[in-house]
Amino acid sequence: VVYGAHDPDARILRADLERWRVQEGVVVIDPVEESGPRWTGARGDVASALACALAERIPDRVAACGPPGMLAAVARRLRAAGVSDQHVWFAIERQMKCGLGICGRCYVDDRYVCREGPVFTLAELDEIDPTTAGHD
Repeated sequence: VVYGAHDPDARILRADLERWRVQEGVVVIDPVEESGPRWTGARGDVASALACALAERIPDRVAACGPPGMLAAVARRLRAAGVSDQHVWFAIERQMKCGLGICGRCYVDDRYVCREGPVFTLAELDEIDPTTAGHD
């Protein structure tokens, strides 16, 4: 599990992270980008933390969510490591209004993120033309 946050106070799911950390076969890497002197955990961004995790083990499947820039960096790292685009799922953040595919707010290329997503494989995202994005 690679889980990043801007700073220690922005971390959610803290109890889950601790529970996963002690589970056999689960490795948790949870860096923060900004921290004070009392923070004793990992520092840095998710893509860098992912690179460390990939050096230890290449996953069969990956699910990720976050801002577009982070997802792009994660995609580059996963592809460089040889993870199949079919086995990488990204939750795409789009501003949605109606959630029914009526308003067009989340329309990208020929898809409505609210109806057909928001989770897409990396292979599916390669087929989407981001220049046709709606009103984001």
